[in-house]
Amino acid sequence: VGVAALLSRSGSEMPPTVKGRAFCFLPLPAETGLPVHVNGYFELSSNRRDIWRGDDMAGEGRIRAEWNKALLEDVVAPTYARMLLRLSKTAEP
Repeated sequence: VGVAALLSRSGSEMPPTVKGRAFCFLPLPAETGLPVHVNGYFELSSNRRDIWRGDDMAGEGRIRAEWNKALLEDVVAPTYARMLLRLSKTAEP
């Protein structure tokens, strides 16, 4: 999993607001709701248009949905938090 943020195009200007997108090696139509892009080994729908959501399913569909949930909660969220912490330490006072 990786998160990518646009920090600045030049040293003095503020970066533009970014609508974060999800990637599974290639861009997906899904937005993350975060100001960063997220790349992860997500389980996708068969047409690669959506991240798999199947909480109401049983069997393999539910396992795929649980994988995505675990990836978001246990990997993406801490990775994003670490990025913010690292950026806060490098920001000028």
